[in-house]
Amino acid sequence: LETPQTNYTSKNNNTMGRSSKGGWNRKRKAEEQAAKAAAKNDDAAATRGTEYAQIIQLNPSMEAYYAYQGLHNLKRDSSTTKDTPPSFIPCTSPLEQSKEQTQFWNSCRQILPASFRIGQDVPTQLRKSLISELQQHMGKPLEIQITSGISRDATTTLQTIAPVTEIPYVPYGYQLSVDRRTLRRNETLRGFHTWLKNATDAGFVTRQETVSMIPPVVLSPSSNHSILDLCAAPGSKTSQLLEIVSPPGVKAGSRTGYVVANDVDPKRAYMLVHQMKRINSPSILITAVDASVYPQLRNSSKREENTTHQQGIFDRVLADVPCGGDGTLRKNMGIYKHWSQSGSLSL
Repeated sequence: LETPQTNYTSKNNNTMGRSSKGGWNRKRKAEEQAAKAAAKNDDAAATRGTEYAQIIQLNPSMEAYYAYQGLHNLKRDSSTTKDTPPSFIPCTSPLEQSKEQTQFWNSCRQILPASFRIGQDVPTQLRKSLISELQQHMGKPLEIQITSGISRDATTTLQTIAPVTEIPYVPYGYQLSVDRRTLRRNETLRGFHTWLKNATDAGFVTRQETVSMIPPVVLSPSSNHSILDLCAAPGSKTSQLLEIVSPPGVKAGSRTGYVVANDVDPKRAYMLVHQMKRINSPSILITAVDASVYPQLRNSSKREENTTHQQGIFDRVLADVPCGGDGTLRKNMGIYKHWSQSGSLSL
């Protein structure tokens, strides 16, 4: 019994010796890595403010590419008034095309205003209360501090921003005169930003870009329609459609309209689930299928005999298909630096 115990002790001592040596090496290596990281941070701190350059909002290749597509061949008809729908007529000279091109890219270089909607499924009294609170926060011009430039060269100026405005073609849609970054960071707007976040979390408000609100409006669905949203994630347009088929004051069992929201990526489809929870409506079904081979769903109760073709069950279909993303220039200025026509051609 003594011999194994002695051998065990001896082996244990040797192991401890090797572990101690290995531990010392690991400790020294960790100290060296920490010293390198500290030196790197010191260098970064010394050069911070000078190593970042402001993005130049210019890309001649991109401008030439879209000019070649004929993007600037039309101009707005000046004879139309605010009471008539805008119309467009062909440009009659290269000078007019050049003017249209300049106006287009100048618009792309302006900030993208933040916008949001009050849900169409919100009860009338609650909607009136939300609109009243909105007017208290943003119903009049405000003077805020705007920081321009970067790092050490940044300058701060006072600027008066216009009050919130209604989007005329979107029910209960509103647009601000500041971008999302200013709304999130400006101290004067903190109270309104908190109100907006709380109303969004409660499902009464959806923060959505104005351009994203247009397709459901053009689709013109009714509360009794069956709607298919093929490329639905992250779900802002889907929520807009779901609000229409979930009108306030109508019990869930009496509703006949519904939305089938689909996205080929299961992870993005899960984002849809999270987004739709805010609406709290049972009139939604979420699928994860390749939209190019989406099955044709039929109403079995209306099946007719001796027919070889049957119409699908959907009254409206929305397909916001993937694109190159060039139209996001106003919020993603990195496109100016990294744009290439291969992005669109590879879709």
